[in-house]
Amino acid sequence: MLAVTLRYIILKITLLSFFYLMIKCYPKPYWIKETHYAITLEKDDSPRLIFYFEPNSNHDSIKDLTLSIFSFLDMLKTYPYLTIKNTTFRIVVYKDYNSYKTYKPFKLDSLGHFDRNKRLIHVPLYLNPDKRNYILPNYIIYHELIHAILEECCNNYPLWLNEGLALLLQNVQQPYDCNSNRIYFPEIFLLNLNFQSLNQLHLPYYPDFKNIYDIYQQNLISGLFVYYLFNTKQLMNYIKMINDHPEQEVFLILTKGDLNIYNEEKIKFYKWILTVEGNQFLKGC
Repeated sequence: MLAVTLRYIILKITLLSFFYLMIKCYPKPYWIKETHYAITLEKDDSPRLIFYFEPNSNHDSIKDLTLSIFSFLDMLKTYPYLTIKNTTFRIVVYKDYNSYKTYKPFKLDSLGHFDRNKRLIHVPLYLNPDKRNYILPNYIIYHELIHAILEECCNNYPLWLNEGLALLLQNVQQPYDCNSNRIYFPEIFLLNLNFQSLNQLHLPYYPDFKNIYDIYQQNLISGLFVYYLFNTKQLMNYIKMINDHPEQEVFLILTKGDLNIYNEEKIKFYKWILTVEGNQFLKGC
């Protein structure tokens, strides 16, 4: 009886370990260690960027992809929501989307991802291998780079704030200025929103938020909510409250446990969504 019980426990531990490894250690490209395909970009007072390009990648497109990154980082440094440290970021660039999707985690339909365990950014060079001029938009690599930066400076941020800031800051086009700052708001956020159930929408710091929505809806609502906070000039105040109480539940930090405060913020958020227009620049800070 004892032997059977021990075998059961060992089998259970083995299966759990295998499941954990499947999640944490998904495949990485065989070619990433080949330094012949690595390019290092360096600039004073900026992170060092090491790009690993898949063999047979288009060199002109590589140049386009890397050309504006330091200019973007210089703009990003002026924003008070994060701190860019002088560290090294590694970026794996696949020759096209078909090659990228072989290695993307959980087979989610993503255009890029940041692997927090290995500290690697993964992006394709092209979204469609059949249309060679359809190069990856720069904001995709900016988005994943912001995730890497937030992991270095601000890992106490909740996931919704991390994702929302990446969706907001990927579109910055000018240095930070609270009085005149404008950030592009993509219409796709509104096109993917279910307006019929808008009054049932929960804010991303609601305790059961992760259990209510799938990962795509979570990211969508997180992005919308951070744009809302930016546009209503509340974002810095939210970040300050979260930073001042890193060990506390965010819902309690922001509402002091008062459900009326939460419901009032929900109503304001709904009204904002109904009035905001896509594909325009929103003012805020």
